[in-house]
Amino acid sequence: MTAFSTTIKTQHAQKYLQQLCKHFAHKVTVEYSPEEGRVAFPPGRCLMNADTGVLKFYCLAREDRAIPVIQSIIDRHLVKFAWREELHYEWKSGMPDSAAAKLARDDFLGTHASQDN
Repeated sequence: MTAFSTTIKTQHAQKYLQQLCKHFAHKVTVEYSPEEGRVAFPPGRCLMNADTGVLKFYCLAREDRAIPVIQSIIDRHLVKFAWREELHYEWKSGMPDSAAAKLARDDFLGTHASQDN
């Protein structure tokens, strides 16, 4: 598994997290709260955190060739939901150990309360 992540400064972090999770839930398994989202994409997993003014994405790809696939899915949907502002961010290799530990858990999608609003 290959880890990668990004951090985006935005005053709408929780709004975007919830919009992304609700949208992704139409096709893949998702669990989320206003502050955290967990998504099981076919090529890997994504953990999202929304804090005051910051939206963070931590991802694990099953194979290196899946990295651009996951990034593209997130990028395309961010553009769609954040059309009112220009987001600046860059994907980088790696992530904090705490996020990696959450993503690697066998019960990644069974440890978090889900919402279906």
